[in-house]
Amino acid sequence: MEETTGKVKFITRYQECIYIGSDDKSPFIVIWDINWAKISLDNPNINRGIETINQTNIHGIATICYSIDETERVLGLNSKHEIPFIVEIPHIESYLYTNISCSYSAREDFFNKLEYQNIHLEKSKERLRPIGWNMLHKAPPIKRWLYIGTAFNHSY
Repeated sequence: MEETTGKVKFITRYQECIYIGSDDKSPFIVIWDINWAKISLDNPNINRGIETINQTNIHGIATICYSIDETERVLGLNSKHEIPFIVEIPHIESYLYTNISCSYSAREDFFNKLEYQNIHLEKSKERLRPIGWNMLHKAPPIKRWLYIGTAFNHSY
């Protein structure tokens, strides 16, 4: 568990970070896959990229959202997946593994849609440092979504 965020951090075999947030008062956990790609704000196809995020979110289990780093002038892509999590769930390791995989499937669906539509965006294998994670963690839920500027229309 990270002391600064209060979230459990997992390092995958590909050296990527998955964060899992929970609240003692809720039977749900939130799985975050932070900054798995970045798009230059100067990219002429950025609006088509955001449309592709929306298309991916319509049919996906995990939700793709983005955060803007104005210093680097990039849009960082993140996945969020909220799932029920109670002690009584049978085969809990398999359950977690399957649900963590959903954030990867959101990423794969996004890149497949870009390729199918012939949209060219720079993507990075390098992970961005999760800027503002403490601010995100401490903010009330509505402000969290305003802060990261989600590209979809859900009410939380």
